[in-house]
Amino acid sequence: MIRCSGFRRLTAIAALTSTVISGCDNTTATPPTKQSERWPAVLSESTFVWSAEPGIDLLAQPIVTLRAYFESLVLGETSGSNDYLYPGFDHAVEREKPAEYSHYSLHLWPELGFPKESPEVGSSRLHVLRVADDGQGVTTVMCTWDWGIATQSAEASYQALGSWRGPQTGVGVQRVRLTTSVGSPPPTTRPQSGPSRYPSLDVFDNWRVVGRLSNSAPSDTVGPGTQWPEYQQDLAACVTLAPEPVERRQFLTTGEHPRSDFPTLPSYPGWPLESQ
Repeated sequence: MIRCSGFRRLTAIAALTSTVISGCDNTTATPPTKQSERWPAVLSESTFVWSAEPGIDLLAQPIVTLRAYFESLVLGETSGSNDYLYPGFDHAVEREKPAEYSHYSLHLWPELGFPKESPEVGSSRLHVLRVADDGQGVTTVMCTWDWGIATQSAEASYQALGSWRGPQTGVGVQRVRLTTSVGSPPPTTRPQSGPSRYPSLDVFDNWRVVGRLSNSAPSDTVGPGTQWPEYQQDLAACVTLAPEPVERRQFLTTGEHPRSDFPTLPSYPGWPLESQ
């Protein structure tokens, strides 16, 4: 689900096994209407499915903030509205790029001018590749795998969002910079997984999003010798880790397909019905 703004699903979005296990939660179910109020209709048949390299915890900070931030971006840009941003987004994300991180080229808030008119179906696959803590903040790098998301182009026909670019077909990479206040209290949120597609409460804790780069950013801001010197290696790693071979990805991103080619997988790890 990462477009011209840096997505196109946010090439505009783990290494998954063939079976995806949905998160579980023992809290009491909330009324069905709550889910529909917080999730745009254009994405009613679309989900996020996350994975990570060994040693990276999807259920704890700072990756919980990365998940909440990225999913909010997709929901906002796809719907053309900030109404679907997750609770806490407004205090965790600067509306303008902070001066000290001006080299990060992409807007931090969703760009709302190009909402989707046709519903998206399928699942965005996202894989956290690495996390680097330099003592002043954390830099995260994530793979975005888009060939499993499509829009209806004709009756009973669907066209994938991912593009055909040789070995990189459907594969993108994002770099997100996060900081937290010195001496911040420990996070108050429990491990963030469950049956909900979105968090009910603020899960950003004291983390702030201060910069973002992607492979759709201008070429003079990405690549060796720039602010992302590991860019080529990171992109190559995302291609290598892609859970489907290039032949399958090229097939899905070319021409028209039936709905069955873009299954909607269970959200993973998902969010608790009440995030607290």
